[in-house]
Amino acid sequence: MSNNNYDDVLDEIRPSSDEIIKKKIRKIGFCRALVWVTINLKRFGVVHAPELAHFLKIDTSYAMRILREMEKLGLVKSMGTGIVEFVPTYEKGENDNVMVIEKFFDYALEKLRNMEVLG
Repeated sequence: MSNNNYDDVLDEIRPSSDEIIKKKIRKIGFCRALVWVTINLKRFGVVHAPELAHFLKIDTSYAMRILREMEKLGLVKSMGTGIVEFVPTYEKGENDNVMVIEKFFDYALEKLRNMEVLG
């Protein structure tokens, strides 16, 4: 097998970002955070780590870690280095006014219902 064939095989088995996000949503804290972030981005256009921390009753540093993870996954972007303010990322192409995080909102709500956290 040539190196190109190996690369093709590796590309085929590499998880997509959607698969990674859905795997993260299985964790209740990330799931709750995703729902909160989506709603507040729709309301205000920006979210702050201390507000997420207050809502989830966690430390601000842990809320920052969750938001940084969302940033790595392409769901939100930071307003700058060390700043606790995050804004949405938008899909490129035809749906350029749709927030990327919105694609996972219904999935997260369904997971919360399945976990019996949401009625």
